[in-house]
Amino acid sequence: MEHRLQGVWEFSGGSYFGDPIAYNQDFVFNNSKIKFVRNKSEDNPVLEKEVYLVGCYFNILLMYDNNLNKTASYIKL
Repeated sequence: MEHRLQGVWEFSGGSYFGDPIAYNQDFVFNNSKIKFVRNKSEDNPVLEKEVYLVGCYFNILLMYDNNLNKTASYIKL
């Protein structure tokens, strides 16, 4: 699954974690969790946030934020 996360992702809907985001630049994958190490957004900065990977299929990345009970969707550029 990790190789599917490679690339740049654009925000599509749900929780916002920055736009665009990139693997190994903005987040890393560990087991079933995605950890954001920094965020490019100045309006909504997120540092050291962990979310769950729901799936990464057909160039769509789905994540679940347990604290907010919201999902986030991103589309691969």
